[in-house]
Amino acid sequence: MKSKGFIFTPLSTFLLICVALKTPPTLAEFNFEIGNRVTEKLASYTTAPIRLLSLLSTYRSKKAFSHDLRAPDRDEFLVLGDALLTTYPHDLVYYGLEDGTFVGHQMDSRMSVYREPGEGGYEVVVENGGGGAGSEELASAVSPEMQKHLESCVDNHGKMIPCLMHPGQSYIECIDGCKAIQKCPDENSQRDCRQLFDDNEDERNSCEEEVKWCISYREQIILPESDGAITVNNAKIVNTSENNYHSQRGYIPWTQHCIDSSGLPTQTPGQNSVPGPDNLHNCYHS
Repeated sequence: MKSKGFIFTPLSTFLLICVALKTPPTLAEFNFEIGNRVTEKLASYTTAPIRLLSLLSTYRSKKAFSHDLRAPDRDEFLVLGDALLTTYPHDLVYYGLEDGTFVGHQMDSRMSVYREPGEGGYEVVVENGGGGAGSEELASAVSPEMQKHLESCVDNHGKMIPCLMHPGQSYIECIDGCKAIQKCPDENSQRDCRQLFDDNEDERNSCEEEVKWCISYREQIILPESDGAITVNNAKIVNTSENNYHSQRGYIPWTQHCIDSSGLPTQTPGQNSVPGPDNLHNCYHS
């Protein structure tokens, strides 16, 4: 968050220099005041998301959400988020959890974004429909609980299609069923307390109490089905038996919803904040 300060300070300084170069000396003091106002406005704009998220974090810490902001709290958050953006206008307000849940509001387009909890990259078995060449393929998630996610995608014409990933795409995998943990990357957690406070047990114990532990993740890349190669970040990756990949993987899609005046998802005609038909007969936002 500290980088936010470096966004508006150089910009305001640059504006001040430009104004000073093109303005008579008698107006220099006045322009400096304008520069301060520019700085204040930019600071206010760039820190607004931080203030909103801080407010939400404090609200959550007071146990205001019945399910600690997990999926069942989606609608409650959307109403609160819409109220916050209405009161403190900004581009968006959102939150994400480690279980994959993501909920957000976009102010200008008046729509909400939602992602169900769960890990992407789940295994999928694809079989031919049995009618010979050209038959429709049948996709089934290996884990039954992921089948609903596999069946939640549609094409541009509204036809249901499986949510399958393609070679070159990547996903984040939770290692060892999210049981593997490691020290979090913050400075306090990375300290070697035994080495720093070898002769002082109290200091060492105090140091170790500040260590936080995080779940371990790794990025996985979808590779071709057989003896193929793809290019990822300018590096060619060839598929071999040693890569331990699965050719068919599914993902959990993000969904965008039209919202009503309360901020809740709706497709009921007349309730949409900015209604309009598209090729799927849903509302759209331009």
